[in-house]
Amino acid sequence: MFNTKFPKMDDVDWLKQKYYDERLNFRQISEIIGCSISGVRKSFIRHGLKARSAVDRQKTGSYKSKIKYKKIHDKDWLIKKYHDEHCDFKKIANLIGCSIYSLSAAFSDLGILTRNRSERATGRDTESKYELLNNKNWLYQKYIIEGLSGKEISKIIGAKNGSSVTCHLKKHGIEVRSVSDGLTLGRVEDGFVLNMPVIEGCLMGDGSMLSANPKSDFSYPYFSKTNKNYDHVKFVSKILFPEKWEERIKIQIRNKSGKIFNYFSFKSLVHKELMKTYRKWYPPENNYKKIIPYDLELSSEMLLHWFMDDGCSCQVRKWSKTKQIIINLCTHGFEKKYQEFLIERIWEKFGIKMNLQRNGKYWFIHITPSKVPLFYEIIGPCPVPSMEYKWK
Repeated sequence: MFNTKFPKMDDVDWLKQKYYDERLNFRQISEIIGCSISGVRKSFIRHGLKARSAVDRQKTGSYKSKIKYKKIHDKDWLIKKYHDEHCDFKKIANLIGCSIYSLSAAFSDLGILTRNRSERATGRDTESKYELLNNKNWLYQKYIIEGLSGKEISKIIGAKNGSSVTCHLKKHGIEVRSVSDGLTLGRVEDGFVLNMPVIEGCLMGDGSMLSANPKSDFSYPYFSKTNKNYDHVKFVSKILFPEKWEERIKIQIRNKSGKIFNYFSFKSLVHKELMKTYRKWYPPENNYKKIIPYDLELSSEMLLHWFMDDGCSCQVRKWSKTKQIIINLCTHGFEKKYQEFLIERIWEKFGIKMNLQRNGKYWFIHITPSKVPLFYEIIGPCPVPSMEYKWK
């Protein structure tokens, strides 16, 4: 569209002459025409005229920085400051006296490679205003040797939070603790004992393992168990927390259909050694939902805890002279393929005949009456009074 107010802005030959031949800049051209600098810039874009680069404008005298900012044209000096001395743009711009924008344009025009975002984020190109954070030995002493947290170090140096500390730990190549390692540092331990037959027997029943972030290998899980019988929870707790079992047990009050029930539970602290077991029982490929792992170690102790949690027994044909007991194991929460595998493994190791029975859309494991005496023989006598009703 023709500009009636400033006809020179549509005179391409005139603009070329002033800008390319006479080497005037946008400000000088705008003063001749009587318009704004942005108006000249827009007319150049509209006519497809290419503007000079930042460095070229400085070399031709287009900027006042030609004399004032000599260092901005010195490629070797810029590389030395940026790559060798690891100064950031802000520090270099302050040394030159120019803006960060002008410095960035100069780097682009001179073809100087800049650090990527991750390097800038980890603080490798900056020095902290907190002098102690620039001292690798001091930071190593506080963080690794003395075991202080980032938050505690930030209080010493007067920082608002631990983000600056974390940034400079990475800068100095000091390994930063994971969230779980940070939470477990300096804590009072729970005396947890990794008894796999008990843990896996409970995982077949009322036991569970939880992680704050299942996807992370550094978010360690904890083990927990709940039951309405105190002596049952006490029995398991004394095995897993020999010295501190009593303080681990908590009472819970639940309301079921208007009735109040007391439940007892315990929960361990998060433990790194539980991670391998957690990954087996709650694998990513099953969306971190519990399965029966194919490498499950079977033992009489494991079967005992499984039966106490999810087993039930009853006598059939009470009128018969022969006492016939059946046992069902409530494995409804596991897929059929895992239960079939488990039945086969138990048959191979103990010779106990089991089969699957259906309850609606779910399956559960049934022990045939002829193998019930063998099952009781393997798991042994009932260890707690509240569970004696299951031993018939």
